[in-house]
Amino acid sequence: MAAADSDYHHGDMNVAEQKRTFSGFVTVTVFASAITAMVVFYLTLVFAAHQNWFVSLVGVGVMGVLIGLGLRLKGGWYASVIGLGAVAFISGVLFEILNRFVF
Repeated sequence: MAAADSDYHHGDMNVAEQKRTFSGFVTVTVFASAITAMVVFYLTLVFAAHQNWFVSLVGVGVMGVLIGLGLRLKGGWYASVIGLGAVAFISGVLFEILNRFVF
């Protein structure tokens, strides 16, 4: 217990830094969880449901936009979805080329 003559007064501490840290933690957690859900859904569609990779990619892109709207995420989310979609598209095209000519 605090002594009666302590300098501590409940509620006087500035907690702005702690609030910003926690807000950043929650934002990163939401981003990472949503990206993980999208990746798992894409891989499930392609490998377990045997859907075309491009159709699955478009579906997951739509899912990403809906997640962004539902969670009221900012522009960084949409940039991440577009960037990851572009990387997945380029990888898919390169794999298709290799599959036709090499394998």
